[in-house]
Amino acid sequence: MGIEKFFDDGILIGEGRTGKVYKIEGNPESLAIKIFSPKYFARSWNWFFYKSPHPLSTEAGHIHAYYKRRLAHRLGKYIDGDAHIVDAIKPLQSGFMSPFIEGISPKREEMQSVHTKTQKLEQVFDDIGMPTLSFSSRHFGSRRKNFIVQNDQVHVVDYEQSVPVPDLRGNMGYDVIYFDGVGTFINDNKLQILNKLGTEESHNLNEAFELSKQYQEKLDIRPRGLTRLAKSLSREEMDKTVERLYNESKISEKEIQDYRSGKTGDNIKLAVPNLLMHLATGIITPTGVGAVIASGARLGWTLANFSYYSLTHNYDRRRIHNEKVMLFTLFPVVGNFAYLISIAEENPQIGLAIADNIMKELKGISLEEWIRYVSSKNIFRQGVMAYGKAYEAISHIEYIRKLPDLFLVPNSKMAHDVLLDYAIKGARTHK
Repeated sequence: MGIEKFFDDGILIGEGRTGKVYKIEGNPESLAIKIFSPKYFARSWNWFFYKSPHPLSTEAGHIHAYYKRRLAHRLGKYIDGDAHIVDAIKPLQSGFMSPFIEGISPKREEMQSVHTKTQKLEQVFDDIGMPTLSFSSRHFGSRRKNFIVQNDQVHVVDYEQSVPVPDLRGNMGYDVIYFDGVGTFINDNKLQILNKLGTEESHNLNEAFELSKQYQEKLDIRPRGLTRLAKSLSREEMDKTVERLYNESKISEKEIQDYRSGKTGDNIKLAVPNLLMHLATGIITPTGVGAVIASGARLGWTLANFSYYSLTHNYDRRRIHNEKVMLFTLFPVVGNFAYLISIAEENPQIGLAIADNIMKELKGISLEEWIRYVSSKNIFRQGVMAYGKAYEAISHIEYIRKLPDLFLVPNSKMAHDVLLDYAIKGARTHK
């Protein structure tokens, strides 16, 4: 059947930023046909970051999407939870064919139950390095239309990402697969996978792994100037940073346990990809009029997340994208770091450490060195010294002592005092 027949015989059942989905009535079963054709928003957002064609407008991107689906489906079958990625069963010229899943799309009030069922799949996929953004409760891209519920099972019917956003490991891309981790998982569970899936499906899984890896390498999805920065904000580097802070006695036993258990760690790890998104926007946008564009893009990103978590009543996640973060996004340059406010709210020492990591990647010097250098300049020196003296004189007053927490976020006084100490030391070195 030629690709033209799908448009003639198919029933349009879905349309998104990167293509359309058609239902083909069949006997004994119906099929779904996904045809990729990225719209202007997806193409322009991609060009903004990569200066290259959208991957789902390229042949390599189409083939990669096909084998990524096949890999995710079979890994999901082995994990055997209450959620599954819908398979791709045949590649097409500009897309692929899948089974048509009879069922219903969840209502907004049912999404919490849906994400409870996807939790096991999400946890394992996150651990081994498989994409989760299309069905993760952490991300506003996980929309209701991505799911079909059938006989109490959740089926993820849309596993393709339309615009690049940071993942939990700090990478900017389109559902990047981390093949080292996935390959290790497959190899470590080789016999169990064979026993559960059988010979043919185990072969299909291994084939999908190799070919998705081959075609991912052909995609032009490496954002200019962000590679080192993304690594410094990866989850692995974050965990190392927190362990270092604990070993240096900068955070307590309770603080590191709160991080490890997720009490503060989950929100910090969620804020970091958003921080990277803002940094990417600031780095890629040209100076001058680009600063206005960058401010608008940062505000739009934060507001979209805030609105999504408001609609889904996930107020714990929503506070990462709070009004103070929105306000800071509007400032040139410093707006790129607005999500440090959310991180400092969870733990100010971790927020300072992340800022230090970023500065070392961007400037090659520590946060302290950079602040001391800036505050030693004539234009800032007198103001820093005046502020420091005034703050020292009145900081013993209870209400004054609370001002940093009132104007920034709870827990920010310690970070404020550390940064002020850096600045005063810099101002005093002026000659």
